[in-house]
Amino acid sequence: MGFNRKATRLAGCVAGVTAAGLLAAASPASAVAGGAPVTGAAASALVRLAIGGDSTSGGHACTGTLVSSQWVLTTASCLTGKTGAHAGDGLVDGAPPAVAVTAAVTETGKPARQIAVDRVAPRTDRDVVLLRLVAPVLGAALGNLAATPPPSSGQVTVAGFGRTATEWIPDTPQSASLSIAAGAPDHGLALEATGTSGVCRGDAGGPVFTADGRITGVVTGSYQRNCLGETATNPAVSAARVDDLGDWVTAHTVAGHHGLYRIDANGAVLGYSGTGSAWTTLGTGFDRVYAGESALVATRADTHDVYRYTGTPGQWTKIGGPGDGFVVNADGVYGYNGGGVLRWTGTGTGWETVGPAGTRFYAAGHLLARTVPGTGDLYLMTAPGTWVKIGSSGDGFAINDDGIYGANGGGVYHWTGTGSAWASVGKAQSALYAGAHTLLGIEPSTKDVNLLTANGWSRIGGSGDSFAANADGVYGVNGGGIYRWSAQSGGWAGIGPATKALATD
Repeated sequence: MGFNRKATRLAGCVAGVTAAGLLAAASPASAVAGGAPVTGAAASALVRLAIGGDSTSGGHACTGTLVSSQWVLTTASCLTGKTGAHAGDGLVDGAPPAVAVTAAVTETGKPARQIAVDRVAPRTDRDVVLLRLVAPVLGAALGNLAATPPPSSGQVTVAGFGRTATEWIPDTPQSASLSIAAGAPDHGLALEATGTSGVCRGDAGGPVFTADGRITGVVTGSYQRNCLGETATNPAVSAARVDDLGDWVTAHTVAGHHGLYRIDANGAVLGYSGTGSAWTTLGTGFDRVYAGESALVATRADTHDVYRYTGTPGQWTKIGGPGDGFVVNADGVYGYNGGGVLRWTGTGTGWETVGPAGTRFYAAGHLLARTVPGTGDLYLMTAPGTWVKIGSSGDGFAINDDGIYGANGGGVYHWTGTGSAWASVGKAQSALYAGAHTLLGIEPSTKDVNLLTANGWSRIGGSGDSFAANADGVYGVNGGGIYRWSAQSGGWAGIGPATKALATD
């Protein structure tokens, strides 16, 4: 298939931070001193960030926390060197960072590896930023934000990859308790290191946990008391609050299913604006397009290599060679051929095998299923390399946010989530299309398109070449063009010319 199956491993270590993450007179926040190693699931939620390369190439390190499989919460000052509400100045929401940023992540049972950041989402009122990884992290624990303000006194816990009292670059993250102090600024926390504890170089961006293990803030600065090689005695540590940012984090990290993409006759990939018939050209020279929650990918018409869209029109990155086909979900990009199914590691053109060959693949959310050669039985991947049979052969399957659906001559069924048990949801359909919370079926005799409702199937249109759905609507394609169905009027309106391929995320 042309996939490089060897994943890139962590190359080198990242060290000291520059003037990023300072308070007015404080020194940069770094690793935790006087603490204890973070282990187990909590450790897998923490990532070591390399900003502008590692220490040998003039870069510096910070700490971040996975708040979804593809997004990291940290401080904007780690990327800009600015402070406070202006820490995010220069960062463009939805654009790549100005300097290269990578995250060292650990997936279950695998060595740490570097995944690049391709998009930033900065706050404009405090020193906080979300970083999107080019590929999701499988099996890692996720940090949960607090939903209430922190107490006015008591203890909190900080964690990070920074320097300790005895190590310049610890292999594992450390955590320690700090006291809540008075005098916190707007959207901020004032903390103090006590006893032998301290916050050191490399801890900037690290989480501040309340007693129940939820994140109430991210570290922005300290004087590095009790840190190796430092003589400061000031115990002050600063942090930016995040307990009131739950809706903001969700808006960025939860897939909205608003993407609609097509390929024109000349091989251009275009994205729909959402209104009228306006489309934006994202790239040229492609023959197939695949979309999902974590990525938009397309294959080149000349080489059939697969490329990932970076988010900037005209800019695509090669991630692999030719394959029989690809699918995308919230957990990543998958490619398949007669030798098996592989998942893109997020690094270069590295791919890893996650299962044997299949005849058809279906993906959405965190679900990946395949039909097997010979029997046509449906298998679900429950973990990389682990597949369980959940159903027998059928006329077709589809996956959306509500689960897995299958059709045969007896009707359409929804997988219950237990064993091979399926529940009937309506009469037979000859084909299924799914997206967001929508399921479409094709009437066997007339080829009309039906929409599954609480009352069963409802006809919404005549026959077409293909159909698709996302959170914004239902789309149909025929020789005359692309059409969008209106639930209000019951009619269809043209939104673009005929296309050779249509994809939604």
